[in-house]
Amino acid sequence: MPKYCKDFGAHCRSSSHLDDGTTTETLRRIKHQWEIQDHWQHAYPNERVFTYQAQHHDGWIQSRLDQIYATRTHETNLFEWKATPTAIPTDHWMVTIKFAPKDAPDIGSDRWTWPLQSLNDEKLIEKVATWGIELQESLDKLDQGDSNQHETNPQLLWDSFKSDA
Repeated sequence: MPKYCKDFGAHCRSSSHLDDGTTTETLRRIKHQWEIQDHWQHAYPNERVFTYQAQHHDGWIQSRLDQIYATRTHETNLFEWKATPTAIPTDHWMVTIKFAPKDAPDIGSDRWTWPLQSLNDEKLIEKVATWGIELQESLDKLDQGDSNQHETNPQLLWDSFKSDA
């Protein structure tokens, strides 16, 4: 029995045969060509996460997460690795990883709101209403094809309106 099985008191299920050489070589070639690597092993070289555990008549059967592949360029964008039970009853745990490129927009954790006291400021309300009318007119022009969608599009117009408000 392999050492890590003894360490965890688990029964290891090993394949009774070697992996197909053609399949193994194809995986190795693809990893090299696509420049992907096993980020799980790079992030956690000594950790084993069991994603399947079941009671067997003479002990526990456990299967573990072995590999998570991604390109090397994404290594710094992968974080908060977790293996947790799912909301739906199943015999496997779900593995999640957050991926966020460094140049991704910051969307925050909450929805955009105004301070409540702003709702009583009549001058502000009038100003925002005027901006809203201007926004609507700009959006109507987009629908009529009167502007370049690459330079002015609904998302940019909305972002500008929101920033002004």
